[in-house]
Amino acid sequence: MSRTMLVVDDNKSVRESLRFLLERRGYAVITASNGPEALALVAEHAYDGAMIDVQMPGMNGIEVCRRLREDAEMSGRRFVAWMMTGGRSPEIEKQSLEAGALALLGKPFDYADLYRRFEEQWPPAGAGGTASTSEGSAPVAK
Repeated sequence: MSRTMLVVDDNKSVRESLRFLLERRGYAVITASNGPEALALVAEHAYDGAMIDVQMPGMNGIEVCRRLREDAEMSGRRFVAWMMTGGRSPEIEKQSLEAGALALLGKPFDYADLYRRFEEQWPPAGAGGTASTSEGSAPVAK
């Protein structure tokens, strides 16, 4: 089975570009255009990892990441997320890491680096990892 990635970004072209590129690599993709939509979607769909835009109207990505991490901790499940932004700063990076993200990624993306980061979390089958989505999946919010 493939891994499921949650992509949260208010920019439709970013969401669709990531969907296209991740699906080509074998990932299933769930997209949300804002924080509240993302939180509602994870109540319905399990996911293995998330890519969350920092700057979104209403609920920003830092808050979304924090809430998803807290839910994972309460559920006893592994949380894997990366924050993404076009405007990097030391403060945003610090907030992203404190919210539970593994890293703050700059836009535009270095896709080779992005895929490498995914493979660090989920080694390809035959490289010491498994291809199952059930083991270590992020939580389904309640």
